[in-house]
Amino acid sequence: MLYITIATMESKPPQPQIEFLEQQRHLVDEAILQAIEAEPAPNPSGEWTREERNNVIDHVSGKLYGTLNLFGGKVESLRGKKILSLACGYRGIIENPSSRWPNYKYEPWFCRILKRLGADPVGIDIEKQKQENFTSYQRDLSILGAIDEETFPDHFFDGVDLQLLTTSPKFEDHLISKGRFTTSEMNKMFQEIARQIKRVLKPDGKVIFVEGRIREYF
Repeated sequence: MLYITIATMESKPPQPQIEFLEQQRHLVDEAILQAIEAEPAPNPSGEWTREERNNVIDHVSGKLYGTLNLFGGKVESLRGKKILSLACGYRGIIENPSSRWPNYKYEPWFCRILKRLGADPVGIDIEKQKQENFTSYQRDLSILGAIDEETFPDHFFDGVDLQLLTTSPKFEDHLISKGRFTTSEMNKMFQEIARQIKRVLKPDGKVIFVEGRIREYF
């Protein structure tokens, strides 16, 4: 299985292949922009600024390009693929000015855009989703059995993604309130999440991205 954050090419491909890759990435870029424009702007004016738009693009485009590469380099190859996004984010601005990222980055952009590209994303987050275009479940990933076998069968997903779990201010506050923001409790959580990722992935499934500390348990 592979861990990737952005698509890379070790050697320069032939010109026709470069043109094809650019065409496919253009389709991804269009889906990103459509997803952004479909959401309320994160400012009082009601209009997305260039900086805000670029922040979302920079946040999600690399992972989407990498996902495209993992599934054959064609947008059509994503169609129908079941992709589980753990800690996918949720609609609504998180009020935490101390966050190192703009708060709207914690919205479920990856799932929204995958859906527009024809994939079948499934999101899990500590908050309940509202008015989203993808299947989602409210789960507390710090609890053993949160990714249950009845809802998430063995070898069911073509890909799994996990990003921004431990950096989410909402989830961090939750762990602190439950007394789970300790090294031992966090290690138990990471070990359980890694075990469940391996369980739900198909034999040829792809690990799209997994946060650094959780990788230790693969």
